[in-house]
Amino acid sequence: MDLGAVNSRVYQWYLWNFFGKTASRSELIFNKNGTLTIKGGRTGPNGEIATAAKASGDGKFVGTAFGGGAYFEATLAFHPTDVIKAGYRGWPSFWSMAVEHLVGYGQNRGLIPAKSFQHFIEVDIFEYDLLRYLHIENVYGGALHDWYSKRDLTGKTNLCSITNSSIKKWVPRGTNFDQFHTYGLLWKPATRKSDGYVQFYFDGRPVGDIVKWHHCALKYHPGDKKYSPFSILDHQHLVLILGTGIGEPMTVKSVRVFQMSSRDNIVE
Repeated sequence: MDLGAVNSRVYQWYLWNFFGKTASRSELIFNKNGTLTIKGGRTGPNGEIATAAKASGDGKFVGTAFGGGAYFEATLAFHPTDVIKAGYRGWPSFWSMAVEHLVGYGQNRGLIPAKSFQHFIEVDIFEYDLLRYLHIENVYGGALHDWYSKRDLTGKTNLCSITNSSIKKWVPRGTNFDQFHTYGLLWKPATRKSDGYVQFYFDGRPVGDIVKWHHCALKYHPGDKKYSPFSILDHQHLVLILGTGIGEPMTVKSVRVFQMSSRDNIVE
C-alpha cells in the first residue's frame, strides 16, 4: 500500500486523494492477524483507500482501473451500533467509481467536451446506509448510479442520476455483522447479442435483483431514445474504494478481483 503517497504503479492500494481531499495514514490500523481496520476520516465520501490515486497533471493517475467486466468481492466486519452512535456521518462502504470521472481520464473519449457534459458510472457494491431509514439491521444498500449532466429550465446545468429500482439487499435475519461476511458484485458487459448485467452477492449467494442494460454505443447518453441506462459502465473503468465514517471502524480481511482477461483494465 502506498502509505507514503509516492505515486508509484507498483502498489495495489493508495490513500484516497480525489476531489481535493486526502486520507491520512492515521486512519488505518494494520492488525497482527493480517487484517486492516479503517477508522474513518474527513475525506467526505466514505473513501480512505482505493486501487488508484490522482497524480499530478490533468487526467493523470497511478494504480488500476478495471474494465471489461469482473467479479469483485470484499470480506468485511463492522459494528452496526457504531453507525447509529456516530449519527450516520458516513457508513462502512465498498464501492467504485469511473476513473474517467475521478480524474477526468479520457473524459467522454473526446466526443463531448468535458466542461459542457458529464456522464459516468458509480457502482456501490456494499453500503451500510439504510439503517437510519428502515431501522432494520439485516439489510444494506447496493446500487448503480448512472450520473449525467442536465440543464434545467433556467439553463443551469445540474448533475442528475438514474439509479436501479431496488437498492435494498436483504440478508438472513440475525446476521452478525461483527463477524466477517463477503460482499460481491458480478459485472458482465453487454454484447450485440446479449444484455449486460450486474448481480450483487452476499456470502457467495445472489442477493437482490439483477440490473440489466442493452448494448449501447458511447455516443448515446441519457436523453437519447437509443440510450440504455447503466450501459455507460461498459465504456468506463472502475476504481475500487474502501471507506467508512468517523467513529465507525470497518475491518477488511480481503479484497479479490476475478476477470476472464485484464486486457481492458487501465494500469498507470
